Amino acid sequence: MKSNNSNNFFAFILIVVLLFALQQPANTPESADNQPDYSDLVEPGVSFTGQNTFVSGTALSSEYVRIIKKTDGMREDMGTKSLASGTLATVPNQDYSFYFFFNTTAPSHQYYVDVMDYTGPSTEATESLVGYGCSIETSPIFVSRNVAGQVQSASANAQAMTTSTAYDMELNIKVHSDKCFGMPDAEGDNALCFIYNGNAISSIKANTDYISVKPQSVTLSTEAMSKSVSCWEFPKLSDLNDISIPYTVTTGTTEPTIAHNITVVAADFSFDLNTNTLEEIWGYEDEYGNALGAGKVALGTVYIS
Repeated sequence: MKSNNSNNFFAFILIVVLLFALQQPANTPESADNQPDYSDLVEPGVSFTGQNTFVSGTALSSEYVRIIKKTDGMREDMGTKSLASGTLATVPNQDYSFYFFFNTTAPSHQYYVDVMDYTGPSTEATESLVGYGCSIETSPIFVSRNVAGQVQSASANAQAMTTSTAYDMELNIKVHSDKCFGMPDAEGDNALCFIYNGNAISSIKANTDYISVKPQSVTLSTEAMSKSVSCWEFPKLSDLNDISIPYTVTTGTTEPTIAHNITVVAADFSFDLNTNTLEEIWGYEDEYGNALGAGKVALGTVYIS
């Protein structure tokens, strides 16, 4: 009888041990949920420098980087740091946007903004970040050609026109060495605009996409007063790049003369931050209608005789 009681007791103990073992969590060190979180124990950081996009080794240390911290859809202005190796202590797993060549109030007047999205690492180190700035082109090289392909000037090769006729012509735009017209890597194109007398000329159409919402820097300019304006997209240009753009001038019921020369201007696609919301602005002007980048740039004239 004593033996049976002993066996029953040991069986009971075995069952208790097995039940206790089954209740313990699996030992899976490879599981991310079981990894210790050391993020509160490290102090990562970044340092900032700026380089000229096309001039190797040229530091742009007099410029700044604007810092925005992003949390749950909110954007917090963290101020600016110098591109002369300014430093920022970051938070692990925190999202940021760094806007190189952007001071406390506006983008640089010399270089296009370089946008960098960044997440703070969970490592004890200072990471070196470099922003690349392209110098803003303010006076692109412009060439206008008549129907015969001859280069126009104020004294040569003006295009003779009569009423109600279409004329196929071409112009060329080129930027200087180490310059950019239009913010590199931005998902948008520059604007090419023709300003003309709407009685002598009924339409001007380029072979690119039409811009229905024209840059205000063009439409509100002195040149556009009492004139018609037609704007068309053309790609961003950099470092001696050029583009030839065919276009068609269709005359109206008034015979064009030298008094009806066509003015050609451009607006570059650029960047800013909304003053109130800190949201990104991509285009030709800010929330107040102020021109971005180079603004309205006078290219040249299409001469008519």
